[in-house]
Amino acid sequence: MAAISTTDLCKKLEVELSVDRIKEMGFSPAARPDGKRNGVFWLESDVPAIARALAAALNLIAEALEEELPADDDSF
Repeated sequence: MAAISTTDLCKKLEVELSVDRIKEMGFSPAARPDGKRNGVFWLESDVPAIARALAAALNLIAEALEEELPADDDSF
């Protein structure tokens, strides 16, 4: 299976994510490709699922933020 580094994953998704955050979303790192001594890698086949999990997490944050907004008061 092809692997992608955390740095390249973040570039592909156009976001900054920590390794811990990706793990919190339920993903496990892949084995390091041959010749790579450093870094954390993910299965390239998981990239769409990581993007969907990130989108779901952002939707939950948006919903929580919307609940914090004051209600519209049209009674003046």
